[in-house]
Amino acid sequence: MTKLNFNNDTVTEPKTKTVYTTHDISRLLQVNPRSVINWIEQKLLPSYRTPGGHRRVRRDDLLAFLRKHQIPTPSSLVDGKFRILIVDDQEEVVNLLKTHLQRQG
Repeated sequence: MTKLNFNNDTVTEPKTKTVYTTHDISRLLQVNPRSVINWIEQKLLPSYRTPGGHRRVRRDDLLAFLRKHQIPTPSSLVDGKFRILIVDDQEEVVNLLKTHLQRQG
């Protein structure tokens, strides 16, 4: 889950994660956690285990897996930015919001 920090009316997102759990990956790709474990056990997705036995996957390995298997890459993995849809029937409001968000980065 991504948490947002609101400081001085600015929305910021934490830096992109570098290591993911099997549950993180299942949520990102909208698949069953067991599918992720199967990919790891079949050596399709490189991983390592923590001293407690939990599986971890490096971000670069996950991206390589997605490219190799032609799985769409979630935008949060690519750039860490949000996509925002602005819907309003007043064009001035849309343009004002768009300009403000672009300035914020």
